[in-house]
Amino acid sequence: MKILFLHGWHSTVGGVKPSYLRDAGHEVLNPFLDDDDFDAAVRTAQAEYDQHQPDVIVGSSRGGAVAMNINAGKTPLVLLCPAWKNWGTAKTVKPNTVILHSRSDEVIPFSDSEALVAQSGVPSETLIEVGNDHRLADPEPLKSMLSACEHSAVLIIGIDPASSKGLMVWMNETPLKKKATDARGWLSSLRREHRNLLICWDSPLSFNPAFSLSDRPVEKVLRAQVERWVKEGRIEKDRTGKAVSVQPFSGCSHWVISCEATGQPFAQSDISPIPIADSSTHVRTGGAWLIEAHPAVAMAIWWIERNKPGAFPIYKKRPEACRRIAEVLGFNQLVELDRLDDDILDAYVSHRLAEQFMTGESRWVGDHINGGFILPNSAEDVWELDRKVHALY
Repeated sequence: MKILFLHGWHSTVGGVKPSYLRDAGHEVLNPFLDDDDFDAAVRTAQAEYDQHQPDVIVGSSRGGAVAMNINAGKTPLVLLCPAWKNWGTAKTVKPNTVILHSRSDEVIPFSDSEALVAQSGVPSETLIEVGNDHRLADPEPLKSMLSACEHSAVLIIGIDPASSKGLMVWMNETPLKKKATDARGWLSSLRREHRNLLICWDSPLSFNPAFSLSDRPVEKVLRAQVERWVKEGRIEKDRTGKAVSVQPFSGCSHWVISCEATGQPFAQSDISPIPIADSSTHVRTGGAWLIEAHPAVAMAIWWIERNKPGAFPIYKKRPEACRRIAEVLGFNQLVELDRLDDDILDAYVSHRLAEQFMTGESRWVGDHINGGFILPNSAEDVWELDRKVHALY
């Protein structure tokens, strides 16, 4: 893992904390930051970030304020007693942030981090109380810092599964195919090789038999909403069908490969099921996690939100429609591909939804126990789809 470590005021390059991360086997970028000119320190950190594109950024004290003030996109932050009230203009942190702070800090009050969490609207678990002073250089906080770095850097994978065709996968900014018979072994190897893994699976994975053995509440609600969008002319329908199909979960042919590869919702005795994550906090505890998605519904929501002319198009087995969707929705990585089909598109959107799940831009409609899908926040904020699902419980 590549870590950008931003040191504190009058701290030395190559100190205890960056050395600890380097000794753990990680590549650590540890530039000297100007102690007297904060803007210069931010420029230095930004240049390091732009050149090296680290997997995670660690900022200690004033370095935490520097980390908050650079443009680091979706890169996770690990902030150690961040001195955000003393330097810079940034007053909030993004969802994929971990803050380590000692309540006994004699330099930066612990209450500063409590206030930062509150005004950022991030979960309370973002702030972890650890250590006995401001330096956080004792064994316990050093171990917590390493754990936060390793668990913040999540490998995200989007998968469109099919029992007949196998897996279409989007990971590391590229598509790849895996045979159905190789799916379990491939996922098992990923679980061994990566400390933190989030897989967004384009297929139902969870259900509560107390409701039904055929149709989950989430499908009932989404099916009704899709019909409304069709009537409003927002989703295309012709003699071949609709652009978005929401089938009863028991009718999905993906069941076989889902069980075989992930152990969800049923596992054979020789496979350890991959758990389904309720929140990004679960994912950051480490290990492999699953979430389930409905890419077609997600794309329809994005399309409608943008008020694009014409209905969201039927795209299954229609490469030209796939390319049009990619262009309209700004999926530039797909636009650049020589070949684009609906399997690649669905895998890419699953990956995108998983990224947004980690940043708080997408959430469950339904839940991970009774059945649900990760969809853009507007699914609830605009159409109240999650509330309608829970009304059926």
